Amino acid sequence: MMSPTDADFVIRSYRYLRLALVITTLTLGISLVIEIVGAGCYQGSISAFYYTPVHSVFIGVLFVIGVSLVALLGRDPVEDLFFDLAGFLAPVVALVPTERPGDLCGPADRLLTVPNTLLVKNNTVALFLGFAIAFLAAARLAGQLGNMSRANRIGLGLSAAVLAIGVGWYLAWNDVFLRRAHGTAAVAMFVAIWAAVMVNADFPGVIRRLLSAVYRWLAVQEPTHDDDSVHATRYRPWYRATAVVMALAGIVLGIAVRAGVSHAVFWLEVAEIVPFAGFWLLQTIEGWDSGSTAPATVTVAA
Repeated sequence: MMSPTDADFVIRSYRYLRLALVITTLTLGISLVIEIVGAGCYQGSISAFYYTPVHSVFIGVLFVIGVSLVALLGRDPVEDLFFDLAGFLAPVVALVPTERPGDLCGPADRLLTVPNTLLVKNNTVALFLGFAIAFLAAARLAGQLGNMSRANRIGLGLSAAVLAIGVGWYLAWNDVFLRRAHGTAAVAMFVAIWAAVMVNADFPGVIRRLLSAVYRWLAVQEPTHDDDSVHATRYRPWYRATAVVMALAGIVLGIAVRAGVSHAVFWLEVAEIVPFAGFWLLQTIEGWDSGSTAPATVTVAA
């Protein structure tokens, strides 16, 4: 049984790791502002800052985000599944850069010439092998903790599938991988993050029924908060607002991107990152004392 000292240690670790994600995201924002002021302009996307002095911060922050999302357990297996997927994809976004835009702005001495093919070849192979090791370690750990739940088995199976698809894509269609993997991983990462926000937003109606199907698929009892609980009255309205903002921004700015509007990708990324950072901070505050935002009713079936 966990002693009070042990429990305090776990909760403090939870706080530090969750706050680290917020602080590193803020660090990326600061780095972007410094570069924009220094160059006198801003690139068409945050990803394009890979070719500027923001380069190292961009990669480092995405790795911290990825590790944080995977390492921290969600409030329940459904939220955890979405965050694990997003965390799995974040390093791919970092290490497989967007193609160098032809309209990079700013003084020439502020722009980096990066040997993408060599970097991607080294980094992607290392990343895939690292993922494989992490997958085996997770499977081993889950097995040592007793019989795997259905949620564990499905989560590990999906992780293995994503890894297999990535390796197959890299080996069979390398040129396409170099061109498309960054954008594909970035879109999938934001969709997974939005889905995790939706779990907390707990919208009624069709959305609730769709999420209920996921809970049944994973054999997990749905979390229920009393309507007069602190979660329902203080936090859930903000989670719902965040989900709506992210969805509307994705639709409106997504249309602008397709229409070729200048810098639409940059503002789309900002419009997804900022609300998520706010959601993550609010969720951290909600679970500050207990280390979790899950109600006591959540159980996982074997």
